[in-house]
Amino acid sequence: MKPKYIKLFEDHGSNLRKLARLGLVDPDMQKVLDYMAGSRKGDLMLRGSGLTSLPDGLQVGGSLMINKSSIRELPAGLQVGHFLSIDNTPIEHLPADLRVGGSISATGSGLRSLPDDLTVNGSLWISDTPLEHLPKGLTVKGDLSMYGTRVTALPADLKVGREIMGFRGHETP
Repeated sequence: MKPKYIKLFEDHGSNLRKLARLGLVDPDMQKVLDYMAGSRKGDLMLRGSGLTSLPDGLQVGGSLMINKSSIRELPAGLQVGHFLSIDNTPIEHLPADLRVGGSISATGSGLRSLPDDLTVNGSLWISDTPLEHLPKGLTVKGDLSMYGTRVTALPADLKVGREIMGFRGHETP
């Protein structure tokens, strides 16, 4: 369930901005509002944030860093221009329509699944997650680091541009 201020933003963004001007909005949500009201070209850093969700359709022109936050899921339609870091978060799944222009780091997160046909334009770091299998159609243009996962087999159609690190299973493509 989304916090009331996220629902309010989705339904009545201008009302939430008015509340923010009065100082009645969570400071972390204020960062999101300020970012969305600006050029959306820079980085959005919510490390250690108390937020539990982000608004659907969020577009970040630079990097999105939500390490060690309470955010439980990424929003539908999330677009990140450069680097996405969800290290040490309870996030279990990436949205099927996620778009990231660079690397994804999910080290130490609760990540349990990746969407089919995911393309990562940089490296993918999924070490120390409860992930048990890689999806079909996964393409990683950089390194794939998977130390401490439960993955025991690699899909036949896996494409990795550089190195696979930490795989201890029995099958390789």
